[in-house]
Order: sequence, then structure tokens, then C-alpha cells
Amino acid sequence: MLAEAGDPPRAWIERPRVADHLLFVWAAFQVLSGDRQLGFGAVGPIPYLAIDRYAERFGIVCVDEFENFHALIRAMDGEFCKPPKEAENKPEQ
Repeated sequence: MLAEAGDPPRAWIERPRVADHLLFVWAAFQVLSGDRQLGFGAVGPIPYLAIDRYAERFGIVCVDEFENFHALIRAMDGEFCKPPKEAENKPEQ
């Protein structure tokens, strides 16, 4: 069934939601993504020092809190840097 004019698209309605307690990490990931090195069509990971500096700026100084923050950013970054699925499933020519 087609959406009525003015209705939000289905993808918008079914989009993933970020839990409230993870909004800070999601926002940090968005900001830190600007620190990636890019070159030759490749996207590099977010540098450790950028993550460390961001955490310090926002008062994440406890070792356990930093390790959790760092692990979450790295997990998100790992997913972000994965090649698109279409490229993985393409037959070689």
C-alpha cells in the first residue's frame, strides 16, 4: 500500500531507535567521525587520541567509564568501516 501524501516514509517509521542512555555515545560517534583519515577511497578508523581527548573534555576520567566508552565507539566504528554488503556478494569478473 502506498503512503498517503504527507505521511512519513516507512523507512523513517521503522528506523532503529537509540536508547536514551546511549544518546551521548551516539552523539560522540557522530562528532568523532570527523577525525577519520580518508584516502584512496578508504575510510580510516577514528583515532584513539581523538576518542581519549573527547572523553577527557566531557569528564570521562574513570578508567572503567573510559573503557566502556572506548569499546562502544570502537564497536560502532567497526560497523561503520565494514564494506557494503553489495560489494561482498558481487561475483568476481
